[in-house]
Amino acid sequence: MRITIRNRAAALGIAAATGLVGIGVAGGPALASTTSEAEQPAAKTSLAQQPQSAGYPKVSAEYADRMVRSWGAGDDSGVRDRASQTVVDDLAAHGDEHATRWHRIAADTGEDPKVGTTHVAYVNWDTDEVMTLRVDNVRSNEGDAQAVRQVRFHG
Repeated sequence: MRITIRNRAAALGIAAATGLVGIGVAGGPALASTTSEAEQPAAKTSLAQQPQSAGYPKVSAEYADRMVRSWGAGDDSGVRDRASQTVVDDLAAHGDEHATRWHRIAADTGEDPKVGTTHVAYVNWDTDEVMTLRVDNVRSNEGDAQAVRQVRFHG
């Protein structure tokens, strides 16, 4: 229960820091994990539900998910295809010791998810660290390369 409370508090902190209103917080499904949901600790899977969003940025959130899965699988080419060089460098500097344990907890965008940017938040189930990706909505909606423009780690 402590972990769930910490995860939610961290996600709410991101919302306050980025000035996003209406960010929904929920325990998300395993994205980059190589273990099945049934193998996850009970405290974390008992509250599992679909990540929520006020702006419904489905395309950009799924684009970010693919980049996170590529990073977790050690697919450098997949990461470079989806992320700017700055993001690639920041991920390399962060290290990938727990890269398979990131799970999406929130995604939010403005009123029109086809313009502007989407912020997608993930929590690491091993470290309780929160990672936020900023995704260019136009690039992700068009399927263009390098739509993930920024990464930030918290905690």
